Amino acid sequence: MLFKEVNGTFSDAAYKISKRARPVLFKEDWKKIFDMDDIKEQVKDITMR
Repeated sequence: MLFKEVNGTFSDAAYKISKRARPVLFKEDWKKIFDMDDIKEQVKDITMR
């Protein structure tokens, strides 16, 4: 996470995935974002919703 370290804008896909990841990243089981099933869901979230 960059926490305002970058001047500029991110892509729509970057905004979508960061919105999805925020509630997960700061929990003890955050590594589940690397599970293949979760990765597939992340791709669906970015490309279809």
